[in-house]
Amino acid sequence: MAFLGLVKLGIAQDDFRQAYVITNAGDTTFGFVAYSEGRQIHRACRFKSAEDEKIVIHAPDQIRAFGFANNTFFESKVVKMENQDDQSVFVQAKVRGFVSLFRFDYEYYVEKDNGGLQLLSNE
Repeated sequence: MAFLGLVKLGIAQDDFRQAYVITNAGDTTFGFVAYSEGRQIHRACRFKSAEDEKIVIHAPDQIRAFGFANNTFFESKVVKMENQDDQSVFVQAKVRGFVSLFRFDYEYYVEKDNGGLQLLSNE
């Protein structure tokens, strides 16, 4: 069974998709971003400017946002974590407007007038 796990690890490849990165200065750089599901995509943006270029890893405090060609968009935001310090992470923008809706991991947040994220809860 362990042998199959090693084989799977050995042949796994990154799924880089056409995308762009927005710097903190507001400049946009087009290229490819590694797509992943789950928590990994919220923690770091793995970017390369061309398919054969070296991967550059951006932390949420290093860039403003990144997005994919299919309109999936992630913004750097500070999230208040229960029983932890606040963290800068990439949240997926679901709806942008007067009140914006974001997703981080399996939770949803709203933000009004760039006033910070507020966790949506069903209490």
